[in-house]
Amino acid sequence: MDLGAARLARRAGRPPLTESRDAIIRRLLDPDLTLHEAAAILNLSKATLRRYTDQGKLMCQRTGGGQRRFKLSDVLALLEQRGEAAT
Repeated sequence: MDLGAARLARRAGRPPLTESRDAIIRRLLDPDLTLHEAAAILNLSKATLRRYTDQGKLMCQRTGGGQRRFKLSDVLALLEQRGEAAT
């Protein structure tokens, strides 16, 4: 069995990869957080966190349903900016 056939045999029965290796690594190292999770990390109310995003103090992405999602790196950067350390 040649190398190509061996690869195909290993992949048999698995769905095809839809994400690149780099995208998978980025997603795992910098996950999206819900409003509730980000508020808990920052020790802020959800209303305050919504206001922060409306004022541009914290970036967020919106889901198809309009919910806010925050990158862990952005939340930690704001935590550091506020003079607090993540524990």
